[in-house]
Amino acid sequence: MKTFDFMFGDVLGEMILRHSDNLSKTLQHKATSAAEGQVIAKMVIETIAKVRTEFDLFWEKLLKKAQSEEPQLPHRRRVPRCLDDGNSSSHFYHESPKAYYRQVYYEAIDNTISCLSDRFNQPGYQLYSNFSHTKQSAPGSAQYWAPAAK
Repeated sequence: MKTFDFMFGDVLGEMILRHSDNLSKTLQHKATSAAEGQVIAKMVIETIAKVRTEFDLFWEKLLKKAQSEEPQLPHRRRVPRCLDDGNSSSHFYHESPKAYYRQVYYEAIDNTISCLSDRFNQPGYQLYSNFSHTKQSAPGSAQYWAPAAK
């Protein structure tokens, strides 16, 4: 791998996409109902939320994998004059590479959780899920909901 930054993004992306890909594959099964999909999505969100608390473990594994590559902070960039208010205390810089990558880690996981939650907690989706559940649990549903013979 060329840089630590690239390797960090690669490993983090692989970890997040592994969970979301499993969710995607599960949702694509023909027998999966909307209610089941919502339950599965909730489980994936909970799993990713648990992974969020394990940054130190992720960091240690990443450092072992990087071997000789040292993590570095990105270069400090000057704020353009038109945006600079002259107050130097308003500019925030991370104290260490670990603090910088911790912020990136949390942002990526929080965005993933937010997107999945927004997708599966829509009011219309809940209505469809309730309808799907009612349809499947109705007595004689296999006969009642079967397509009409021509």
